[in-house]
This record gives sequence, C-alpha cells and structure tokens, in this order.
Amino acid sequence: MRKEICLIVLAGCFFAFAMIGCGSSSSTPTSQAVGADILQKYNFHVVGQPTSTSLTLPLQFTDANWGLKETTCQGAGYDLTPFAGQDITSIQYSIAEKYFGTSLSLNVLAKGQTSICGFVVNGAVPGIIAVNNPDIK
Repeated sequence: MRKEICLIVLAGCFFAFAMIGCGSSSSTPTSQAVGADILQKYNFHVVGQPTSTSLTLPLQFTDANWGLKETTCQGAGYDLTPFAGQDITSIQYSIAEKYFGTSLSLNVLAKGQTSICGFVVNGAVPGIIAVNNPDIK
C-alpha cells in the first residue's frame, strides 16, 4: 500500500512537472517574432509594438535610398542582393537604445520568417545606421 501511494505521488509530481514545462515558452526560432535574432544579437530593447509593411525590393540597389540600405546591411554582414525584386516585409521596432542621445528604431527586413537585414533609423536626423555601430547605447 505504501509503495502504491509513493508511485501515485511520484506520477502526480511528474505530471505536474510536465504540465509546467508544456506551458513555458519555446525557444525555437519558429515561435519567436521575426527580427528577434537581430534584437538578441545586438541586445536591443523593444519599446511598444512593432509595425510591419509589405514591400518589393528593387531589382538593383543603385538609387540613393536602397543603395545606402544595401551598403549599411553589408557592413553588418547581411546581403540584400539575393532578394532583389522579391516581396519582403519591413518590420519597425522602437528601441530603448540611443545614438548620441537621439531616439532610434530598428528596421528588420524579412523574407517569410527569416531576417535578411537589419538597420537602425535615427529619429532626429533622417538616415540609417548599421546595427553593429558601437555608438548605439
């Protein structure tokens, strides 16, 4: 009788432990928000909710806007050229970090659930900054 009670208690504890484990959040990439890899890599802290916009990348990154973005992405180890002409999503996160005292947003360009580039936008002066810029604090 005593062994049966112990087994029942152990089984109950195992079941409770398993249920607690099932309720925890998963660390698999599919459960994370798109761009979480960049947020974590550079230790950025999100403020508020992100916004998303669908867009089509140009076939060539020769104009001032996309040329600068491609150069900035390359400086941080990303390459947009394999995605030229494709539909992507731009996700903008307000972040707590500052650049010489100015507010910043992180823009993540994504194809499906995969981040293909990230860059920071300076709120005070229009322009973009590489995510790996050491002056972002």
